[in-house]
Amino acid sequence: MSVERVLLIGYRSGVVKALRRFGVPFALWTQKSVALKTEPLFQLHSDIPAPHKEIEAVLENFRAHGPYTHVLAGTEGAVYAASVARRFFDARKSRHSTVIKCHDKLFMKSHLKRHGVPMTEFMRFKEELPPGQVLDKLGVPVVVKARKLSGSRGITYAETEQAVANSGDRSHILEKFVNAPEASIESFVNGGKILFTNTTQYLKKGHINLVPSQLPTKQVDEILKLNTQVIEALRIQWGITHLEVYLSDSGALFGEIALRPPGGYIMELISKAYGFNAWEAFVSVELDRPFVFHTEARQYTAAHILHPGEGVVRSVNRFEKAVANEFAYKSRLKVKEGDSVAARAGVGEDIGYLLYAAANPETLRGALSGESTLIDVD
Repeated sequence: MSVERVLLIGYRSGVVKALRRFGVPFALWTQKSVALKTEPLFQLHSDIPAPHKEIEAVLENFRAHGPYTHVLAGTEGAVYAASVARRFFDARKSRHSTVIKCHDKLFMKSHLKRHGVPMTEFMRFKEELPPGQVLDKLGVPVVVKARKLSGSRGITYAETEQAVANSGDRSHILEKFVNAPEASIESFVNGGKILFTNTTQYLKKGHINLVPSQLPTKQVDEILKLNTQVIEALRIQWGITHLEVYLSDSGALFGEIALRPPGGYIMELISKAYGFNAWEAFVSVELDRPFVFHTEARQYTAAHILHPGEGVVRSVNRFEKAVANEFAYKSRLKVKEGDSVAARAGVGEDIGYLLYAAANPETLRGALSGESTLIDVD
């Protein structure tokens, strides 16, 4: 086997730590400069462009510091660029068509619908399509999504014909609104086989995640079956997948799937709940290394992600009290009293978090009760 050398596109501290522990040299392409204790082979900070040729132009900066045996995508915005880089450097290749389908919601949903995957109604935005027909098919409100963004970014809602007409362009997809709880499934895949799965319950989307989920067994079995159907239909060969589902009254509906580590501190929750390092597992399947997974959760975990909305921080007293909870094992607050908080553009943005762990779900929910808002803003 050749000596491993990695190009990491999109900074994630967990990935960097895992590469360090494995002793794998790496170069880093990140949108913002990152101070590392030990310098990588090469670091470049710049935006990640969308066009293929522009990505290749940036990759030329890394050529002298190669060769690279593997390219890892740490963030959603890096997934397409990483696929281009694998071909550019002749590194371990994934199916580029699979990456495109997972990167573009229209291609993703169109492909999976042909494979019989249950999902909400959707259509491509067409300027010539009468808005009244859109409302007749999709109902009110119409969900308008940017085709290549994730984490609740680029989502708006249209409730009138005029709003539909002004809602977007060909870079958007229109969907029927689903009023249902949501969950996700995280899978580690290698050799086309699912090696491990976890289900995450969104107790409060964007704010409270539970790992593993506390959903009824029948519902868990249903979404795991859906997860397998999607992974097989997309012919995903390796990496980590993050699939989001709507838990509707009529059954589980596919939302979207991403080929990168999830946000929402889910990787940290998986590590704590199952007793293995999820970041090391991710790097292992990316590098085609063996890894021992623990498939049964040893405890229940939760992330309380903090973002109170736009305003000025008035008090952090409730956060400080929550930190003292015996089941809170890790916390961070990024603001102090008097700081301004910007409006939240997506669920990936936060001003802090608390992570909890308990031996049973009842204790975990008890630790979370009464803690819906921990930061007061004016």
